[in-house]
Amino acid sequence: MKNSSKSRSNEGRKEISPSDLSAKNSNPLVYAEITKKIGLAAESGAKMAMFHYLVFKNYEKIGSDHPTEFCRRVGVPLSYATEFRKMVNLAELVKNQGALKPK
Repeated sequence: MKNSSKSRSNEGRKEISPSDLSAKNSNPLVYAEITKKIGLAAESGAKMAMFHYLVFKNYEKIGSDHPTEFCRRVGVPLSYATEFRKMVNLAELVKNQGALKPK
């Protein structure tokens, strides 16, 4: 009997190559700033809050990045990729509702 749950879970997913992971709007200064601020926030126990804030604040510059590649670049656990997606989605929602004015 074929294990259909495994084949179903991968259905429609594209295999990601290393070239797909490169940041489309790569700006080293943005990543350096984010990395620094997350590191400083970690010292006071506010790492996740700062991560959320910085992704939300910079979503127009980083929102097209692959979530796990973003996490690697700023030195946070890959599990933060879910939080990255949530904050990018929230920023898009806020922008589309007219509450966030583009720069």
